[in-house]
Amino acid sequence: MKSIFITGVTGLLGTNLANELLKLGYRVTAIARDPNKYFGVRTENLHLIKKDLFDDYGVYLKDVDIVVHIAAVTATNLLKYKEYENVNYLATKRLFEKAKEYKVSKFIFISTANTIGYGSFENPGTEENEI
Repeated sequence: MKSIFITGVTGLLGTNLANELLKLGYRVTAIARDPNKYFGVRTENLHLIKKDLFDDYGVYLKDVDIVVHIAAVTATNLLKYKEYENVNYLATKRLFEKAKEYKVSKFIFISTANTIGYGSFENPGTEENEI
């Protein structure tokens, strides 16, 4: 059975991903600032941990096959890139480095860039594009 580590599990995409993975028999470990905000399927294969992206979660990556990073700031009312940087860049970089350290075989990153800044295939959106 594959083991998957998810961030952003309390959001729409994260909850639906966890539901599908659990239905398919995967073991899901997920960090959440407030695990009580997770309204998805709960089985013996789900391990919710009260942590945020800057807490020490390395031990949970030890036996993980795949990391799926979904957690992000997606608010459209923030005015400066700096307001997104901590979570959308620094936390992502830290998680990726931890995944490499623990030899996780796959890292899947679901980006928020086009939720905040429009783009196209030729000119991808970034948090620095106009909303």
